[in-house]
Amino acid sequence: MYPGCWYILTDGAVGAASPRVVRCVSLRRLPGDCGRFRFPEFVARCVGVRSSGHPVRGFSQGGQRLGRSESLAVLDMGYALGMTFEALLDLLHYHYWARDRLLDAVVRLPPAQFRQDLGNSFGSIRDTLVHIVSAEWVWCSRWQGELQRKMLPPSNFRTVKDIRNRWLEEEARVRRFVVRLGPAGVDRVFRYSHPDGTESASVFWHMLQHVVNHATYHRGQVTTMLRQFGAEPPPSQDLIAFYLRPRR
Repeated sequence: MYPGCWYILTDGAVGAASPRVVRCVSLRRLPGDCGRFRFPEFVARCVGVRSSGHPVRGFSQGGQRLGRSESLAVLDMGYALGMTFEALLDLLHYHYWARDRLLDAVVRLPPAQFRQDLGNSFGSIRDTLVHIVSAEWVWCSRWQGELQRKMLPPSNFRTVKDIRNRWLEEEARVRRFVVRLGPAGVDRVFRYSHPDGTESASVFWHMLQHVVNHATYHRGQVTTMLRQFGAEPPPSQDLIAFYLRPRR
């Protein structure tokens, strides 16, 4: 459960006749063990009821701090609304499956077109691909407690093979980290610094989703640039195409 997120209450222990939606605004440490619940170490303070004009028993419109029994139903639902380790791995598999489809299409370009500035967000196909790899490198470095203040310079990558090799290295690093993190680490909160010195904190599965979504956005740009050259685009990179692919 995370501050700022909305959660659905369906647990009969709450006493609601129908599901209610509440918003977590803060968390505080709870001593002892709450047994079977996903987040035994926290009690939530919640405000508001979004789907009904009637307040849920134990939840105050004014955001009063809740007692142990009143908050457990929310915490239990926080588990149901999270992301499983298996689903996170599937997303990671999709990310690299789509990458390979794109690179296999880009490698057919003449070198001059590969580096030609088309006025895109990052100019050329080469520079856009390097940006995707760089972002992944920066995020994985943050998870490992390292600060990267600069992105990888595109000039270091002359060919698609150079980019692929560097990306394979990054893939191995990311996969090792995720496996070490394991199911218990999906909800772990990481604190990290931005290049300008500001600090943030995010849940791991939110960050990994961001890495995949960021790459998807820029893969679309590369696909458009391939079409601008009249080159053959990659086969579908849609997430549903990944799920429907023939299994080996």
